[in-house]
Amino acid sequence: MVLARVFLKSGTGLGFRAGKKKINPQLLLMIFIGVSFLPMAIGLAYLVSGMVDALAQIGQEGIILSLGIGITAFTIFFFGIFYIMNTFYFSSDVEYLLPLPLKPSQIIGAKFLVVVIFEYLTELLIMGPIIVAYGAKSNEGVLFYLYSIIIFLLLPVVPLIVSSIIVMIVMRFTSIGQNRDRLKLVGGIIAMFLAIGGNIALQRFFSSSLKEENVIRMLTEGKNSLIGITSNIFPGTYFAAKGLINSTSLEGITNILVFAAICILGYLIFLRLGNLLYFKGVIGISEIRAKRKKITGKDLDKAIESNSSVKSYIIKEIKILIRTPIYFMNCVLINFLWPVFLILPFLAQSQDMSQLESLFELARNGNESIVFAVAFGFCIFIAASNGIAASSISREGQNIFVAKYLPISYMSQITAKALTGVIVSMSGIVIMIPLLVVILKISLVIAIFVVIAGTVGILFVSYAGVMIDLINPKLIWDSEQKAVKQNINVLLSMIAGVVVAVAFFFGIRASKLSLVPAFLMTTGISGLLCVGIYKLLEVKGVKLFENMNA
Repeated sequence: MVLARVFLKSGTGLGFRAGKKKINPQLLLMIFIGVSFLPMAIGLAYLVSGMVDALAQIGQEGIILSLGIGITAFTIFFFGIFYIMNTFYFSSDVEYLLPLPLKPSQIIGAKFLVVVIFEYLTELLIMGPIIVAYGAKSNEGVLFYLYSIIIFLLLPVVPLIVSSIIVMIVMRFTSIGQNRDRLKLVGGIIAMFLAIGGNIALQRFFSSSLKEENVIRMLTEGKNSLIGITSNIFPGTYFAAKGLINSTSLEGITNILVFAAICILGYLIFLRLGNLLYFKGVIGISEIRAKRKKITGKDLDKAIESNSSVKSYIIKEIKILIRTPIYFMNCVLINFLWPVFLILPFLAQSQDMSQLESLFELARNGNESIVFAVAFGFCIFIAASNGIAASSISREGQNIFVAKYLPISYMSQITAKALTGVIVSMSGIVIMIPLLVVILKISLVIAIFVVIAGTVGILFVSYAGVMIDLINPKLIWDSEQKAVKQNINVLLSMIAGVVVAVAFFFGIRASKLSLVPAFLMTTGISGLLCVGIYKLLEVKGVKLFENMNA
């Protein structure tokens, strides 16, 4: 508990400043972000309220709670893979903790508690509105809300335990070899794809095992008989759902106690496995082995070959993103995972891709410009969410002074950082577009228009991300994780990207433009925005860069 408290104090930077009564600006930003998510929470609450009325007529309103618990658990599990890996293995405090007289279970136990606390924010966005709306609509009593608090506190435990065990096993057996850094990176990728593959296999199993006659029988039974379908994603979630639904009876407290026992047992197993696996996977993680190779004169001439300053800077940025595990996992790999996320719900079904294809066929028959607008908005979202541009200045850290000695202008450096974001973002989109064309039969014309307009839009988002990071750079950090995962600029860039994408979508939809005018309008406006942000960076951005100090 003491170690977890130290991690929280040193890792978040939240709370009151020492010796002052002023609140930390980061805390105010967190409050602002929370308020910005209120419309989404209110919308979800209204949706749940309407669903309760509809499902109560057939005695199946409890499926709302079980579905909410299942979705929340899976969300925590999937994103927990990233967080566990960064916190357990790639945090810079690891090398300071290993020499201390601490057991592996104490270190990972403290780090696990920190991850759980941060996952409460994710849980609050999903489960909070569902619990409040369901309880108010169903006139639930005090016990329902008491059980809800218990489930809220315990729900992240099992999904994060599963994430942690996957990561520890993979990292334990990728810790051998000469290039440990590369092997750790490969281990992280394997862990993530194991999580994705496991989820697909699990969902396919459940979908194939649910025959139509069984679903119809459960529907006619009433009494919330459908909750078993949606609450078996992780061990214990079924009991959590049953406990909430039966909060007024003895069955409720029994199921809550069973759920709590599963969480405690899982945590003890996790600590036991941690004692066996953690140290063997983490010792020497910061070590780097260099190759000893004799360089000939020809090799030396090739290595010092002249190149343009911007191109050289872009190559340098891309190499750092790829070589640094945390940057690669959080900034680069995510671009290639979005196409997987796009088709994952449909791959999980036992049927073919006909559902997704029919969805796009419906959109095409309605208006091709809508398909274009959705794809363009997705491109914008990918670029805004990967954090490459929005953390480009912060990633320099306390070495920012080096940028002032380089024989390249500030504006050229800014341009190189923005273009790095464009190149990496477009690499993910180049994978996504063929999927839309080949699998979903999207028109080749739409695909070409999306690539052209998307490139211009991504350029604007990348320039905007660099501008955001110039205004509020996070230069003081002791681990790469804090530069990207705990950087408020990445979240602000994501919010800005969502706003831009939604604005373009509703603009095209409201104006009822056909495909070609929609493409011309989108590309033209994006181009004007690029020119505007470029001029702003030339004046304001360069000045901020020049006056910047760590």
